Amino acid sequence: MVLDASSKENLSVVMPFSDALEQMRTSANFAIRLTANVILARIKGESPTPPFAERETPAIYVLHLPHLALHRTEQAMEGSSTAVAIDDPARVLSPLDIEIRAVAEIARLPEDNVLYRAVQYFRALETQRTWLAGTKTLDSERLSAFLHKVGLRHSFNKPHISPARHALAYVVAELYDGRYFPSEALPWISKILMHYDPLFILRRPGQRPPWIECMGGIPADRHSSSNLPDRWVEQAKDSLSLLCPRAPDGRIIVAEWTRLRRLDHEWPEEQRMAMVRGVRVHDLWDEPDSIGDHLPFFRVMGIQVADYVRVHAELDHLVVAHDGYDFETPGANWLALNPEVGRAMGWYHIPGEWFRWVDHQGIPVAESIWWSDGFTYGFDEFQHAEVGSGWLVVMTERGFEQVKRQTGFLSRGGVVWRSKGQFGTNGRYHSFGVLES
Repeated sequence: MVLDASSKENLSVVMPFSDALEQMRTSANFAIRLTANVILARIKGESPTPPFAERETPAIYVLHLPHLALHRTEQAMEGSSTAVAIDDPARVLSPLDIEIRAVAEIARLPEDNVLYRAVQYFRALETQRTWLAGTKTLDSERLSAFLHKVGLRHSFNKPHISPARHALAYVVAELYDGRYFPSEALPWISKILMHYDPLFILRRPGQRPPWIECMGGIPADRHSSSNLPDRWVEQAKDSLSLLCPRAPDGRIIVAEWTRLRRLDHEWPEEQRMAMVRGVRVHDLWDEPDSIGDHLPFFRVMGIQVADYVRVHAELDHLVVAHDGYDFETPGANWLALNPEVGRAMGWYHIPGEWFRWVDHQGIPVAESIWWSDGFTYGFDEFQHAEVGSGWLVVMTERGFEQVKRQTGFLSRGGVVWRSKGQFGTNGRYHSFGVLES
């Protein structure tokens, strides 16, 4: 990942690794193979399409195996009951069983066979931890439980995710070399295996803008202990007024996504979201009943910033929101101007900036702002600090007026989510409404 990011900034930095990258072009781990070929393509100006490795495909893919892969993560997430089998490979690999089943479908192979093969790799790749259990292996579930009890929380993934991802990558490499995939499947395969964005490895967020207020309904002193007021969660509507329509420099805030948390024992958390859309007020909310579960923005998933300009979204959405739930790099949940809007205005995207756009005269009209002042997944009952991060999309008044003339009307709305307890276990509530433009 670091070599990939560095090669985008300065190719000379990765030149000493050329020989090692050549050896990785046919790696048995397809994620490594993909990245190595992308870097070499930049160095040599060649196609980044990975070559095939000449090897024999294991027979497990065509054997008749018992049907024990009963667990389905998507059903479990919906609350549906699923059968449980001892050593169910789908349960062991969950939630990656979703991707592995999709791989089996594209390769036209039985799901059970591909899941069984992935579990074989998983067992070999899973770290054998005995440092807390004498000679008995400490599996990923026991390790997660121990880390949770001592306050060492995971920022992104639990211990079993990494070996499961690599198991998937090894299986994909075997099927790729066995010519099981159609040629048009490669972009999709790349998407399910690449869990990072090079741009976020080398760049860092800015400071919290001064106009981003603290969590609503709590004393403004962010570094002292305070009990939450009664019914604080249910009074989320009070924070709608904290969503500012303009930045101090006069630019219009066309979108905001602010995430705040107090590192107190009650785990109070607040998310504030605002967006401007090219619709009438009564059409502002597409699905009001789902606002408590879904972002109010037009959502795209699993893409890198390099692919941002190719995003297609409806023109009434001025911004798009990226959901990078499975990315290993921070900042992956970003906000940016809808590229379709930029193109419709005759504006030009400036690569290398935070989603900056200029008009035909080269004058900046829109850009994103990324900020962070702490890790929201941390916890320290003695610090009592408020931490947060967020994204803003700002537009000059000139650019905003151009969009308004194009759409005919613009409406602004806001959403506030509040919760307390880790993961919202002690209460959740949301409120939404129309905001001043």
